[in-house]
Amino acid sequence: MFPKALICIDSLGECRPDNDRGLLESLRDIVRGSSTTQVCLSGRPQILDEIKRYFTDAITIPVIPTIQAIEKYLQMRLDRDTTPSAIDDRLRAEIIRVIPGTISKMCL
Repeated sequence: MFPKALICIDSLGECRPDNDRGLLESLRDIVRGSSTTQVCLSGRPQILDEIKRYFTDAITIPVIPTIQAIEKYLQMRLDRDTTPSAIDDRLRAEIIRVIPGTISKMCL
């Protein structure tokens, strides 16, 4: 019915491991059966090998957040906290100090 289709799935690594294989197999079958269907997947670097197993000619674009982007995101999320009294200034500062470095190491 449609001349082109794009299937986008964000945070693929958040699927249960026993569902990953079935999902990737299904997506591969869809792409093989329809030359006008494309798939866009996002996820952490750890799932790249799994994706390449099903999509051997996949184009990959690594996205590595900057420390400043992670800090900004954390500040925004902490500002939206529905129970701000649960976190004092010291804990807030510790969260913003520790988490960005930990996350950036995970992305390498």
